Amino acid sequence: MASQQIRVRRRVPYWLDNATRDRALAVMSFDTDTGSVDLGYLAEGTNTVHTLGVGDRLDTAEASWRVTEIHPGDEGYVVLEPA
Repeated sequence: MASQQIRVRRRVPYWLDNATRDRALAVMSFDTDTGSVDLGYLAEGTNTVHTLGVGDRLDTAEASWRVTEIHPGDEGYVVLEPA
């Protein structure tokens, strides 16, 4: 379901709740050797970083997401779909 995909870009927070901006996802860094991404999850002032590869799952208070694409680089991004 392409309409439910989200694209999280490097250096740009993806707000999960636009009204309050208490929760967000952000690409922190890429590891091109392993093909993984460090994805930050900000929830009510606390940031946790998760190292994920394609197919890995991230559980947040809002939903569970599966990494479907990783595009490293300065303008890189990650595509997530509901898990």
